[in-house]
Amino acid sequence: MHASLADAKIRAAIERGEFNDLPLKGKPLDLSQYDGVSPEMRPALRVLKNSGVLPEEAQIHAETLQLRDLLKAVTDDDERRDLQHRLNKAMIRYEMLTGGKLTHTPQYEAALRRKLGGKQEED
Repeated sequence: MHASLADAKIRAAIERGEFNDLPLKGKPLDLSQYDGVSPEMRPALRVLKNSGVLPEEAQIHAETLQLRDLLKAVTDDDERRDLQHRLNKAMIRYEMLTGGKLTHTPQYEAALRRKLGGKQEED
């Protein structure tokens, strides 16, 4: 019943021309922000993002993609160091949330985990 009501409202809006002047009409969607996200989860994440609500791991994943892009373009050594530090912290936080294995030295990993308030793994 709900689907037919929704379909009727969409058809009526189409007939009134409400979708004629949409800014991205006829253009492909940019899905690069969903790299690494399963196709089944993309619509849900898109709805959440458009609502201003994203899971923390999705926010961090987006931040790491942005930081990597910035690192490719930056030429200043101090700025590069700052961006790399921010990227490392974001990657560790993402891996802590998702249970991924970290690839940094054990000392650096332990220091960042302490700073971020995460549980340290025992060797």
